[in-house]
Amino acid sequence: MKMKLLITLVLALTFSVNSHAQFYKKKTKEATTDSIPVADEESKRDKKGKPNLLTKVITKVAKVAGGTMQTSSTDDLNSIVPSVWNQNNICPANLGTADMAFYENWKTSGNMVVMMFTKKDSYGFTKIDGTVTIDGKPAEFATMGVYSAFSANLTKPQVVEITTKKGDKSTFTINPPKYSVKVKTINGSAAETINVDPSKDMVLELDNPKGSENTVLGIKILAKSVGLKYWADLGYFPSADKIVIPAAYFRNLNNNNSNGATNYKSSYIQIIRMSREKVTNVSGNFSEIEYDNNYEDGRYLDIKPDIENSKGVTASGSDKFEDGNVSYEFSKPNAFSSRLFSNIKNIGTVSFALRGVTYDHKEKTKYNIGGNSYTTTTKTLQFPQLPDEQWDFVLDNLYKNLTTILKEELKANVEPIEKIKATDAYSRIQQFSKDDENTKVEVS
Repeated sequence: MKMKLLITLVLALTFSVNSHAQFYKKKTKEATTDSIPVADEESKRDKKGKPNLLTKVITKVAKVAGGTMQTSSTDDLNSIVPSVWNQNNICPANLGTADMAFYENWKTSGNMVVMMFTKKDSYGFTKIDGTVTIDGKPAEFATMGVYSAFSANLTKPQVVEITTKKGDKSTFTINPPKYSVKVKTINGSAAETINVDPSKDMVLELDNPKGSENTVLGIKILAKSVGLKYWADLGYFPSADKIVIPAAYFRNLNNNNSNGATNYKSSYIQIIRMSREKVTNVSGNFSEIEYDNNYEDGRYLDIKPDIENSKGVTASGSDKFEDGNVSYEFSKPNAFSSRLFSNIKNIGTVSFALRGVTYDHKEKTKYNIGGNSYTTTTKTLQFPQLPDEQWDFVLDNLYKNLTTILKEELKANVEPIEKIKATDAYSRIQQFSKDDENTKVEVS
């Protein structure tokens, strides 16, 4: 595994990210609880337990590598973008997940604020050349532009202050989530650890505050692979007092581990009430900041038998034509990562590219080793360098043929490229696209 990929994977496990896959559709019910409980610092769930040795070694290496390879310091707040997460009633420390090894002072059932600073106009993470405080206390710097702070209080707004050495300053307030969530029973049991058969539907009974009917609940379960514990998304559901999770969801977790080594023994289920809000009392260099504002609850799980992860569908082949052979490969991830084709109503193209090598060189050499003769054959193949207009014509025809097939087979509408390019989202990612290339050896 490449170090860069490992670092990104481990860090990504830290944050709660909204997704539009594997949604459960059911009308919501009105609940009764209307308050958020204050965290109990001596929670009975805070048993002794720490990340294992492998987890600590890998995360320490990732910290060092991430800090040296991809992170730079800055005293200019106008050159960076802050991303903010506020997580409340966080999971027990004894779970020993990979993300826990990045942070100091994990506080079971408490509050966790995470901020990540990235470069505005290019790829890269940023460390503040100055101070970052939350409620007047220095935030802990982890790696790759990530700062964090823990608190036992779930109901108090928190003031963030960022000040650089050259005098740039920004302050804003992170408010607690409006609604909590509490697990009452799983499959009718209120035990601390629940026995679960993943081949059967799971029934959750929840305590939801009044007014939270239109919010979304994200559900994750704890997985372990190669000694690392991490969260795998199970699905996203509208808030309800009772949620039935179909057994098929367990086979289609958001888990791209293709070697089949994942296990869910001694697991944990996490229910997260998710909301996206704006910070208040903003002043200084940052004019507006949105943040994920989540409230969590969960239970320990003993999952038997093992879950066989669906790896999706793949197909490949080749066809012979007069002008040459064409090989193709098609893949569709599992149901979490890729929703049913029947759900597709509108298609918008983010990118469409044609890439190829137009030059190939091989050599033929004769030599003798130990009385035995060997021959190496040399061949040079040069495809003529066509003008840009010719490749544009080919690309345009490919796009028209492909979209015609998509519309016929999927019964879906393909939005005009001009409409996609006119969106704000496209303008934000366009600067990261690669320039066209047309050389004697390759075309893109």
